[in-house]
Amino acid sequence: MGCFVVMIADGLRYGEAVDLTRDNLNLGKQIVSVRSRPATDFLPPFDVKDHEDRYVPIPKTTARMLAELLVTLRNNIPFILLTPNRNREIIAKWQEHRRLGKPWTNGRMANNMLVTLRRHAQWAGIADHKTILSDKHSRKQRASGLEPPTFSLEGRS
Repeated sequence: MGCFVVMIADGLRYGEAVDLTRDNLNLGKQIVSVRSRPATDFLPPFDVKDHEDRYVPIPKTTARMLAELLVTLRNNIPFILLTPNRNREIIAKWQEHRRLGKPWTNGRMANNMLVTLRRHAQWAGIADHKTILSDKHSRKQRASGLEPPTFSLEGRS
């Protein structure tokens, strides 16, 4: 659910949200940095759309949620909004691609994310999940001081 909260409240694309690491967060200043990252032995590369790194202000509620999430994560979990199993799958997939010399794309990070969002939106009574994803500029304005919309996806899986 954390991934959806960050996408909805902060205007991040799903690929940007699933790629978030501890290095992308400045919770004291309530900012998420979205930036390209070169490949390492351990982590796949990440390319920001249009190659434009940016800093996104986040609401206090999102910063609190992320802070609570970080407390529960082990240090060997690089992608903070993904499950430990999904982290392991991505790292293994990256290492296999690297071993075979195959190219990597950001799309390999997300696994049926939009299908899951559609299902959660339907359960939460949101008729059109595309409205959530396309209202990026309004989310940025809300993030600059106003709290995100209040609806809950809790209790749904």
